[in-house]
Amino acid sequence: DPKSIIKRITKRTRVILATHMFGSPCFIDEIMKIAKKYSIYVIEDCAHSLGSEFKGRKNGSFGDAAFFSFESMKPLGTYGGGMIVINNLELANKIKHDISSYKTKNLAILPKIFITYLEKTIMPTFLSKPFLYFLSSKWKDKITFFYRVIQGHPNPQIKYTNIQAFLAIEKLKTLEQRNVKRREKIGLFDSLLNNNIKPQKIEKNGIPNYYFFVALLKDNPISIRKLLLKKGVDTGINDEITDDCATLLGQKDCPNAQYVFQHAIHLPLYEDLSDKNIKLIAQLLNGLCSQCKKY
Repeated sequence: DPKSIIKRITKRTRVILATHMFGSPCFIDEIMKIAKKYSIYVIEDCAHSLGSEFKGRKNGSFGDAAFFSFESMKPLGTYGGGMIVINNLELANKIKHDISSYKTKNLAILPKIFITYLEKTIMPTFLSKPFLYFLSSKWKDKITFFYRVIQGHPNPQIKYTNIQAFLAIEKLKTLEQRNVKRREKIGLFDSLLNNNIKPQKIEKNGIPNYYFFVALLKDNPISIRKLLLKKGVDTGINDEITDDCATLLGQKDCPNAQYVFQHAIHLPLYEDLSDKNIKLIAQLLNGLCSQCKKY
């Protein structure tokens, strides 16, 4: 809500961090107007949104700076790394200089390559059943805790490798084509989901890449997720989708973010997802949500 930004601006405010959540463009034009009025910088968080557009312009081209992520599951996944876009030449040169001092570790991406390959090989088969069972049981909280512990340790600052650069250049050639296919899959999902399920609202002049397909349920999605897992459909909820940052910081003045955190469900969406499976997922979800309150 851009209007809520104005209420939070103080004499200490220097930057607005505009996040294009789940690959969908935020209200960036309104945010830029606010920033200009109060002489505040804007940094675009484009970690999810490479290739997304707003009013014919690519995300990342509006603010004073922007950053993108090239982690394994991102639109341009190269097993780590990212990209900084900035409109200040002096600062850009400083960033280049700082990065040049980082060490190069070509083997650092091997564990990520192995895990990604393992996931793509096992998850579509019956071998994923034990894993899905653990996610739907009391073990889920322990698995989440273990994951958080691992993620809590900052990664060392290392240079982007030549191998990663090669992968990025090759994947960039097909980025728009892949984004179009994701939009087509979402179009099918939208046509099948009933009124009990509310997909993420897309800004009128925005074209998302649909990094994530997130929908809101009136009721708590925890039980629905467990039932879907038992049917072999892996979805995400709560901190598996995003963090409720305000609550983690002890703040209670972000009710919209808190509501989304409690009611959102992340539905499967990947390049090899077939129309048949989309119809199956929609049918299962519609059935489970048939008793939910309607939006």
